[in-house]
Amino acid sequence: MVAIAQRLMKFFLLLTVLVGICAAAGNRIPNPPMNDVDWSMVDYATVDQAQRFLDIGATWNRRELPANQRVPNFTNRAMSLVQERARFVGSYVKPNRNPNLMGDKITYFYTLVHPNERLGREMGLGRNMGDILFKHSSLTNTFKIVRVSAIEHNPQVNWMFEPLEQILRNH
Repeated sequence: MVAIAQRLMKFFLLLTVLVGICAAAGNRIPNPPMNDVDWSMVDYATVDQAQRFLDIGATWNRRELPANQRVPNFTNRAMSLVQERARFVGSYVKPNRNPNLMGDKITYFYTLVHPNERLGREMGLGRNMGDILFKHSSLTNTFKIVRVSAIEHNPQVNWMFEPLEQILRNH
């Protein structure tokens, strides 16, 4: 009986520690594992951003984000930003096993976090801008962050953002 009680106590202690770790991880800026299409879309977004800089005669540079950042409610706050200012990157349709049904359309887009915005300050951007690449599944109507990074901030760049709703409707 004592052995069972000790095992239960160890189990609940481990469970408490795991819940704490998961809660802390919920505030971390996500950079989940990526598949080949995700990496291709990162490349497309990079080319698009570099072109925006070239259009004004400036040089584009990727910057590093501080490691292991914890930003409260990061994903929801990033989603709020991208609703109003998004830039289309690309899309593709996952094949469906049933030829009579359309597959899942995955649309990629990004938003930028300005260093003077509250989220930008909490991300520790300094003089840089946060670059958040998302993907949207038409089948499940879900959004996922693909990658978070930083780029050099240049206020002269014209990003030509659109409302996210317009991107999802037109692409």
